[in-house]
Amino acid sequence: MGIADAEAVRTAVVTFPNPSEEGVFTLRATGERMVRVEVLDLNGRTVWTRAGLEVHQATIDLSTHPGGVYAAQVHLADGSVALVRLVSTH
Repeated sequence: MGIADAEAVRTAVVTFPNPSEEGVFTLRATGERMVRVEVLDLNGRTVWTRAGLEVHQATIDLSTHPGGVYAAQVHLADGSVALVRLVSTH
Protein backbone atom coordinates (compact mmCIF):
# COMPACT_ATOMS: atom_id res chain seq x y z
CA MET A 1 0.00 0.00 0.00
CA GLY A 2 1.47 3.35 -1.02
CA ILE A 3 1.17 6.69 0.75
CA ALA A 4 -1.72 7.83 -1.45
CA ASP A 5 -3.54 4.55 -0.72
CA ALA A 6 -3.03 5.01 3.02
CA GLU A 7 -4.49 8.53 2.82
CA ALA A 8 -7.56 7.21 0.99
CA VAL A 9 -8.10 4.59 3.70
CA ARG A 10 -7.90 7.20 6.48
CA THR A 11 -10.61 9.30 4.87
CA ALA A 12 -12.91 6.32 4.21
CA VAL A 13 -14.43 6.43 7.73
CA VAL A 14 -16.10 9.45 9.36
CA THR A 15 -16.60 9.49 13.15
CA PHE A 16 -19.08 11.63 15.08
CA PRO A 17 -19.33 13.06 17.63
CA ASN A 18 -15.62 13.08 18.29
CA PRO A 19 -14.87 13.92 21.03
CA SER A 20 -17.92 12.36 22.66
CA GLU A 21 -19.18 13.48 26.06
CA GLU A 22 -21.23 10.27 26.49
CA GLY A 23 -18.67 7.81 25.12
CA VAL A 24 -20.95 6.81 22.22
CA PHE A 25 -19.65 7.21 18.66
CA THR A 26 -21.08 6.67 15.19
CA LEU A 27 -18.76 5.45 12.45
CA ARG A 28 -19.81 5.96 8.85
CA ALA A 29 -17.92 4.38 5.96
CA THR A 30 -18.03 6.64 2.92
CA GLY A 31 -17.10 3.89 0.45
CA GLU A 32 -16.58 0.25 1.36
CA ARG A 33 -18.73 -1.54 3.93
CA MET A 34 -17.34 -2.17 7.41
CA VAL A 35 -16.95 -5.87 8.19
CA ARG A 36 -15.23 -5.68 11.59
CA VAL A 37 -14.55 -2.94 14.13
CA GLU A 38 -12.10 -3.32 17.00
CA VAL A 39 -11.43 -0.63 19.62
CA LEU A 40 -8.17 -0.63 21.57
CA ASP A 41 -7.09 1.36 24.61
CA LEU A 42 -3.72 3.12 24.77
CA ASN A 43 -2.11 -0.08 26.09
CA GLY A 44 -3.20 -1.99 22.97
CA ARG A 45 -5.88 -4.03 24.77
CA THR A 46 -9.10 -4.72 22.89
CA VAL A 47 -11.97 -3.11 24.81
CA TRP A 48 -14.78 -3.42 22.23
CA THR A 49 -15.24 -5.46 19.07
CA ARG A 50 -17.90 -6.32 16.49
CA ALA A 51 -17.40 -8.82 13.69
CA GLY A 52 -19.62 -10.18 10.95
CA LEU A 53 -20.74 -6.71 9.92
CA GLU A 54 -21.70 -5.72 6.39
CA VAL A 55 -22.68 -2.13 7.10
CA HIS A 56 -21.85 1.44 6.16
CA GLN A 57 -22.67 2.76 9.65
CA ALA A 58 -22.04 1.38 13.15
CA THR A 59 -22.39 2.65 16.71
CA ILE A 60 -19.64 2.15 19.28
CA ASP A 61 -20.66 2.43 22.94
CA LEU A 62 -17.70 3.05 25.25
CA SER A 63 -19.84 4.62 27.99
CA THR A 64 -18.88 1.86 30.46
CA HIS A 65 -15.17 2.45 29.84
CA PRO A 66 -13.11 5.28 31.35
CA GLY A 67 -12.85 8.52 29.42
CA GLY A 68 -9.74 8.83 27.31
CA VAL A 69 -8.28 8.21 23.89
CA TYR A 70 -8.97 4.98 22.01
CA ALA A 71 -8.00 3.65 18.58
CA ALA A 72 -10.60 2.02 16.35
CA GLN A 73 -9.43 -0.41 13.69
CA VAL A 74 -12.12 -0.48 11.03
CA HIS A 75 -11.78 -3.45 8.67
CA LEU A 76 -13.41 -2.74 5.32
CA ALA A 77 -14.87 -5.14 2.75
CA ASP A 78 -12.01 -4.54 0.32
CA GLY A 79 -9.49 -5.82 2.89
CA SER A 80 -8.16 -2.42 3.92
CA VAL A 81 -8.07 -1.20 7.52
CA ALA A 82 -8.88 2.37 8.51
CA LEU A 83 -7.53 3.69 11.81
CA VAL A 84 -9.68 6.17 13.70
CA ARG A 85 -8.88 7.95 16.96
CA LEU A 86 -11.81 8.17 19.40
CA VAL A 87 -11.83 10.66 22.27
CA SER A 88 -14.27 10.03 25.12
CA THR A 89 -14.60 12.88 27.63
CA HIS A 90 -17.18 11.40 30.02
